Amino acid sequence: MQKLVRDEIGDDDDDDDDDVSRYNVGIALSCMLLALVAFMYLGLCFGACGESPGEGAGLCNRGTGACLLLMYVLHF
Repeated sequence: MQKLVRDEIGDDDDDDDDDVSRYNVGIALSCMLLALVAFMYLGLCFGACGESPGEGAGLCNRGTGACLLLMYVLHF
């Protein structure tokens, strides 16, 4: 009797595989969006608050901000 009910409902194990795939795609897209926002935010912060590139400039200068903003543009 249960087999007939399952056949009529269409209860398959494929639904579980689809749920896992949707979850993984959602996580991947969320991580990509987070990376884009981080590139934009860090690029703006380093560009506005960083030192001018030159001999005495530290590691986080305006050139770093420009590179991060370029990464944002290229990913978009």
